[in-house]
Amino acid sequence: MGPRLIASLILAAFVLASAPAWAQAKAKGKNQARGCFTKPEHAAEQQVRQGIRLREYGWRCEETPYSAKTLELWTGIDKKFGKDFAKVTETREKAFQREFPESWKTDLEVWNGRIVLHYRHLYLSKRACVEAKNQLEQIDKKGFKTFQAIAAKAKPDVIMDYKICP
Repeated sequence: MGPRLIASLILAAFVLASAPAWAQAKAKGKNQARGCFTKPEHAAEQQVRQGIRLREYGWRCEETPYSAKTLELWTGIDKKFGKDFAKVTETREKAFQREFPESWKTDLEVWNGRIVLHYRHLYLSKRACVEAKNQLEQIDKKGFKTFQAIAAKAKPDVIMDYKICP
């Protein structure tokens, strides 16, 4: 190793060691790293995203040219499982409050807006509407656990956004 490389490594080590507190992860609670969600919080995030997706598809697939008769299914599910949706939303909100104490409300609004815009402007097809209708019918018949199982398939998307707490 040349003298320049050694000097660069020493300088890099010094800079990293003296990084300001805000640049370093702070432990929160026992064995909990900052910027992470617990497994139940991950599940809540998956479920909120799936709920938004089904709501948007429920509205959009109702319209011509698809006319999939999804709106009534969605509104029925929303009424039937409203308390469950509220509980999941509350779990997610508490995770955001803990992890982003200064900006949690704005962060939630931004995320929700991003998700809504994605599904509201995503190209629809007859097949997508048929699949959404099938999911809504399954949830209506089999219950909230079916919704949770469908939402669990979004796990990779959520893990890309929030790591799981150790």
